[in-house]
Order: sequence, then structure tokens, then C-alpha cells
Amino acid sequence: MQFRCRTLRSVRLLGLLACFAIGLFGSWPARAERVIIAYPSPSTSFLPLIVAHKKGFLEEENFQTDLVRTNIAVIIQALMAGSVDYVTTSTASLTARMKGAPTIVIGFFAAKPMDFLVGAKGISSAKDLKGKVVGISAAGSVTHLLTLRVLEGIGLDPATDVTIRPIGGEDVRLQALETGIIQAALLGSQGVIQGEKSGLKMIVAAADVIDSLAFSGLATTVKKVKENPEQVKRMLRGSMKGLRYVWENKNGTVDVIENWLKLDKTVASMTYDLALKSYSRNGEVNDRGILLTVDMINAREKVEKKANVSDLVDYTQLREARKNLAWPWP
Repeated sequence: MQFRCRTLRSVRLLGLLACFAIGLFGSWPARAERVIIAYPSPSTSFLPLIVAHKKGFLEEENFQTDLVRTNIAVIIQALMAGSVDYVTTSTASLTARMKGAPTIVIGFFAAKPMDFLVGAKGISSAKDLKGKVVGISAAGSVTHLLTLRVLEGIGLDPATDVTIRPIGGEDVRLQALETGIIQAALLGSQGVIQGEKSGLKMIVAAADVIDSLAFSGLATTVKKVKENPEQVKRMLRGSMKGLRYVWENKNGTVDVIENWLKLDKTVASMTYDLALKSYSRNGEVNDRGILLTVDMINAREKVEKKANVSDLVDYTQLREARKNLAWPWP
């Protein structure tokens, strides 16, 4: 009897302590849900996701997030096999979907291209480029197709006003510009910054002449969206916090760029300035931009099946996430 009383008193005491702890610290935290996000290489195109990760916005959504670098050749296979939960390669997802794979883009980080048409020494305008050589990576590549669009955007006819020459990757194109083998080429932000040191001038940002393009986003499987919409919504909610932070906090974002890409602060700041205009304001790309991307994919992949935007992109959980955040969105 005495033992029972003491036991009861102990149980009551533990109960009181538990109630006190809950009242003091709130409800017990749920175990964080582990998700794996694959990306092909470090890029400012999905910087808002990196910001969301580094600044704890995904942790706020109860995620333990692992970002895993994965070869672009197998990244969609990894997604379909369930080895990863999400991928940052929206173009690869769109391509796979057009070929029949059950992938789906659930939101975008960049709604415009992050490439820049850079001229060789003495070339700084469309007028200077007439009759000159423009370098691309390879015939039929995305860089080739994007270059054609940019040239048209600055008033040049790629078929008659310039000569298009396959040169190779960005490093090779930069060297060709510096040596005068070619007179213009598309480069990324680091190519622009490095080229300026050699006296090269940016002619135009692709984002200034292409107002919408499905450039970079977050994709997953159709199965994930159907079976776990709450996880998808939380992932997008955290990502949207990162996107808003990028737009509103230059200093904090530059710090992330500096540490993540191992750049000095000046170069990180220049990288931010070059990239900013390309980011989506609300996580979406309009239908025109998606269909332009589809046209570019078709030109390269020769996909016969007609693609509908609603089959490629699903903004349902993105819009729910924005509604939850209750911010004024464009």
C-alpha cells in the first residue's frame, strides 16, 4: 500500500513536470523529416533554395535537408528511382515529362535566362556585331538556341547578319573572346566578371530581351504530389521564404553567395546584381515562358508529342504555400 501511494505520487509529480515543461517550452518538437534534393552543379539559378537551406527556412518547415550534387545525365533517373525527393533541373524535368516520364515542375526560382551576350574587345553593341562571328557551345544546344533568341532580341538576323560558330563550353568561349577568335558569345555571370578584367563588354543581358523562360525550378514526381501534397507545400513554403529573402536582403544573400561559391565579397556582390533580374517574383513562370522552353527542347530533342503546360507544371501546392505565407505577391 505504501509502495502504491509512493508510485501514484511519483506519477502525479512526473505529470506535473511534463505539464510544466510543455507550458514553458511549447509542444514537443516533431522529428524533422529528411528530404534529399539533387542538383547538377552549383549555380545562382537556384540560389533561393540555397538561401532557404542556409538561413533555416527549410528547417522551419521541419525538414532535415540534404543537397546532393548529381550528374545531370542521371539526375532524373535518381528522381524516378526514389533516391532523391526533388531536383533543381526544371528543364531536364520538362524534357523527361515530354518524353513520357511522370515528372512535374512544382515551382520556379528563375523566370528569365541568366546568360549575357558578351563582346570581344571593341564590340559593345548590336551594330558592332554585323558581319562578325558569334560563338556557341554546339549546334542544336540550349546555348545555341538561346543565342539565336538573344540576337533576334537586339535586332540581328542570326542567318544573315552574323556567322554562328560552335566553339565549346563557357571557358573555351571566354578564351575565344579574349583572343579575338570570335566576337561575341553568351556567358554566365562569372564569365562576365572575368571578361571585364580583360576589357570585354556586356552587350546585353538575355533577361532584357527574353521576358519569360522556364529557366530554373524545383521538380519532383507526379506520385509525390499526389501522395504527399503537404510535404510538397512545406518545401515550397520554405523555398518561397528563400526567394523573398533574395529579393529583399542583398547583404545577407551576398554572404550566402560568398560562402557557398567561395567568392570574395566584391565578386559575390557583382554576381548577385547580375542574377537578380532573372528571379521569379512569385515562384511562377507564365505559359509563354514555359512554351518557349518547350520549343527549345523540341528543337534539340525532336519530341513528337504535343505538350500542354498543365501536363508539365503544377502550381497547386505553390499557390497554397503563398496563401499560407499571406504576403503580398506580384
